[in-house]
Amino acid sequence: MAFAANEVVISRDAMTVYGFLMDGMNNPLWRTGVRSIALRSGVRGQKGALYQQTVTGPGGRPVAADFRITDARPGAEVRYAVVTGPARPTGASTSAPKATPPASGSPLSTTQRVCGSS
Repeated sequence: MAFAANEVVISRDAMTVYGFLMDGMNNPLWRTGVRSIALRSGVRGQKGALYQQTVTGPGGRPVAADFRITDARPGAEVRYAVVTGPARPTGASTSAPKATPPASGSPLSTTQRVCGSS
């Protein structure tokens, strides 16, 4: 199983960051390679929402990468699972208080696990 992690500080409060990440329609604003995205079912920006997404794959070809918001803790964590396409990663974005918080902004940790392919 592949695993990736990253941490950044975003110059916004935790609830603003959480709201932005919960709405999958924002993916093209921060993820490269998103060609198209639309809400397929559920309520936009809420747990259970299913987004139909096409990303740029190998050789520039379009690849389906639909995903669902699987869990959410307001202001703290957003979890998702990719449900179509050749890779089916699951991941989370977590905003957790640090012992020494940054001067301004919210620390955001992201993780992604690739469990296999279809």
